[in-house]
Amino acid sequence: MKEDKQATIKKKKSNDKVDNLNDEELLEQQYQNAIRVFNSMSCMPMTQSKLDMYNHLKEEFDSLGDYKDSKTYVKQCKEQYKKLKEAIIEKEYEDCCNRLELAKSDKAYQELSRRFKKLKDYKESAKLAKQCDLILTTNAKKNKNGVIGKGLIALAIVCLLILSSTRFGRYNISRVLNKFTFYSSSAELYRNLDSYKDSKNRYKESSYNEAVRLQKDGKLKDAQKIFYDVNTYQDSAKRLVEIEKIILSDAQIGDTVKVGSSSWIILDKQEDKVLCIKKKPISNIVYNNNDGDVSWDTSQIRNYLNSEFIKENFSAEEAAKIEPSEVITIDNTKFNTKGGNKTQDRLYLLSLEDVDKYGSVLEDTVTKSSWLHTSGGLQSAVSVYNGKEVNNYGNLATKEHVYAYPMFWYSLE
Repeated sequence: MKEDKQATIKKKKSNDKVDNLNDEELLEQQYQNAIRVFNSMSCMPMTQSKLDMYNHLKEEFDSLGDYKDSKTYVKQCKEQYKKLKEAIIEKEYEDCCNRLELAKSDKAYQELSRRFKKLKDYKESAKLAKQCDLILTTNAKKNKNGVIGKGLIALAIVCLLILSSTRFGRYNISRVLNKFTFYSSSAELYRNLDSYKDSKNRYKESSYNEAVRLQKDGKLKDAQKIFYDVNTYQDSAKRLVEIEKIILSDAQIGDTVKVGSSSWIILDKQEDKVLCIKKKPISNIVYNNNDGDVSWDTSQIRNYLNSEFIKENFSAEEAAKIEPSEVITIDNTKFNTKGGNKTQDRLYLLSLEDVDKYGSVLEDTVTKSSWLHTSGGLQSAVSVYNGKEVNNYGNLATKEHVYAYPMFWYSLE
């Protein structure tokens, strides 16, 4: 009996040895297969299938326990899984955002809403999903009622503004605003977005649309201001001039009007043109930069007004409406100084004769000691006027802290 028992034990140990050997081979085979799959995954595209494969491999290596460096591979699978999952989510988010910019149909907004909701709280997904839903709700009401009340649209837009604090969100809200003819609000948002995507061009588009509407409604001064701001967009410059001609035609002597970037006072009116003088003078400007004899035709201030000043303050179309005027500066007989040659200027300064002619208007207009284009007591001096009296002797042409009120004739033809 004892011998049989020993034989049984010996046989059992032998079988255990064989079983252990088979388990070792199976472990090695499972380990090598898992490693081969792990190494081959670098060539796989970034898809959900690849993500599932990393999760499966993590379980495979985890089942190997402490076999060789299986635990290290478990850690790597977890890291790769996390990294890939983040990359897939980011790719999905970017794709949805790009599609949202181009979305037009309800079907597109429905699909984007579903995809954003699937992304849950990733970045602005939840807010953008609500944005899609609001657009769908607005469109549904429009289809049902034919025309949506502007109050309902405004409410939806306010909701959008509350929901989004990102540049991307504001950009798309601006598109919606423009689509539903809220051009002013759309333009303001685009203006604040500045260089984000094509916001600068879209700002001009929305502003132009608002100006056209204002022009049709007869709100010419409001439209004029916008058309000047976007005067290089489409036919804004042409519309601007058309509006200015109407405003100037209707204005009376002494009225303040806007032309270019500045306000001007109507000084005189004829059938086909209007004389304007700047309401706010140019401050601290010398008549001439150099000492020595000077007259209007050779002065630095004349050159500045008819070159840099025009370019900086008027559009090209506006400048074309400013008529060249023959400017005659007579001699100052009191001090025997020369007035200089006749000139053809678009912008010029008051003369002693202009002060006599338009004094009733100038008394309320000119509030600073300002240059005339009349020569002064010396050939290097110029007469000045303060709205009340003329200083015929004047100041040296190089004197600072003197003002200038430029003037021009605007053609109404």
